[in-house]
Amino acid sequence: MNVLKAYSAYDKEIGYAQGMNFIVSWILKYSRSYNKYTNELEFDEVNSFYLFLYIQDKLEYRNIFDHQLTKLCSTIKMIQENLQSCYPMLFDHIMEQNSD
Repeated sequence: MNVLKAYSAYDKEIGYAQGMNFIVSWILKYSRSYNKYTNELEFDEVNSFYLFLYIQDKLEYRNIFDHQLTKLCSTIKMIQENLQSCYPMLFDHIMEQNSD
């Protein structure tokens, strides 16, 4: 993906990490348009890059992909707390499965 190549060149500290492709693929999916002259779908890679950059920098998701996985740990904790409060039976089941 050109978006990920551009991002890895832009942010040399993070570069490319697994999982970025999942995010960018969804951005590209919803930023495509139909070209009536060529009868093909076209992806808006430039705006997709800037949207991904916004997510990484302004929404501070960049730290999910840093070497310490800074934001990933806090995000997992938030998901765990939400799961425990909203779906306690499911949470208990998952915790039982992980204790084996």
